[in-house]
Amino acid sequence: AKETLCPKTMSLDEALNTLDDVSTAVTEKVSLSGVLRGLCTSPNNVLEVIERERHVSDHVRLRPGCAAVLARARNNFQLGVLSINWSRSLIHAALLEPMLFHEDEEESKSSEQDTISDIPIWSNDVDHDGFVSLQFPGALAKKSQIAKLRRSGYVVYVGDSSTDLSALVEADLGILIGD
Repeated sequence: AKETLCPKTMSLDEALNTLDDVSTAVTEKVSLSGVLRGLCTSPNNVLEVIERERHVSDHVRLRPGCAAVLARARNNFQLGVLSINWSRSLIHAALLEPMLFHEDEEESKSSEQDTISDIPIWSNDVDHDGFVSLQFPGALAKKSQIAKLRRSGYVVYVGDSSTDLSALVEADLGILIGD
């Protein structure tokens, strides 16, 4: 008999874990299919593709003001990026590079902020053979990472999807954004 999902009796973590299981199964199928084989993996190559290919740049864009807010926040806080859908290279190309560019425009960059390598990234990655390494397979992995970070200090978490819900609750301050 098939297991029935009953949202009224499931906790948030149980429901998200069920979704994580489905997502992991899909990711494994994608990895085995080889469809991602040869995908560019360096931040510079990803940035070139984003800039060159209109159909890509239309889907990989920051919300207005995001780079400016991150650049200003970086003056006072240790930033980090946690993502299950974006790879390290995509995060560098589409999020951190625009933030660094904004810092240069605003001339607010200090000598300590001349690189983005000091910003930790916790993400899944795709290797050159197209296999996805699931270091953070879903919502509960995000929650666990936030719990680890909280042991070292105050954590503000900003999220925009259902996979962020447990992490938002786990953080000292959770901010949900959306359209």
